[in-house]
Amino acid sequence: MVLGVYWYFGFPEGLYSYDYFKWKPGYGGHANNPAQLETTVSCPKPEALISSLKSLIHEINQGFIYIYQNVKQLKIGTGSFNLHDFDFELMKKVELILKQHQVQLINDFSTKVIQPIKLHIKKDYSPAFPNLKLLKQVSSQMKKYNAETSLLRLDINIPLKEKNTFLNKLKKISDEENINVLFYLEKDVEESVNLMLFFGNGRQGHNFKEKQNVDAENLESKIIALSHQFGIDYQFKGSWDYYPKGDYNIVKIVDKEFII
Repeated sequence: MVLGVYWYFGFPEGLYSYDYFKWKPGYGGHANNPAQLETTVSCPKPEALISSLKSLIHEINQGFIYIYQNVKQLKIGTGSFNLHDFDFELMKKVELILKQHQVQLINDFSTKVIQPIKLHIKKDYSPAFPNLKLLKQVSSQMKKYNAETSLLRLDINIPLKEKNTFLNKLKKISDEENINVLFYLEKDVEESVNLMLFFGNGRQGHNFKEKQNVDAENLESKIIALSHQFGIDYQFKGSWDYYPKGDYNIVKIVDKEFII
């Protein structure tokens, strides 16, 4: 699965701008729609344009572009429930191609009874929704540039005297499992401490770097194995007053301004 910084509800204001593409936010809830970058254009030679977009996808070797074609009119875009830096940079590349093919923006375009052309490279990744027993997939609120972050959360109670040793070993595991972000909230409970731990990554696909794939099931199995060395309880102790809160304690982090 891919963790890290993404955009869904808000556009990354201050990071990207477009001449052709418009932002369509995700709304969540019952709508449950993907966020999109989309444009509708007319093109004198549409097949040549489509061929150029196919070449772009194969050159970069990742990404997704959809096209609806009605003769010389085209609706072009990309969409996902987690749009990463890669997707925004991909659409900047697409805009350069649109300019080369002398397209003109149009307002009206109906996709009824028109089948989309989907341009992408199939790759084998671990499941987007792995079967996890302890780790929970969560998302942050919007931060700077409207960025959100996909994270894995773990709630535990551990003897206070074991906390630092446990965190050091957890950092080593995160290094092994392609995790660049690890931080936590805490609250002491007598001789133990409630910890709310978060695992994640930073910006994904920035400058067309490969997105970081995390094997969440393997990460969880290593955490379970580690927990056998400590007196860990996988739930908080005490009343609501002992729920972890306050400022985040950072073990390691990248792209901090997007995450914290």
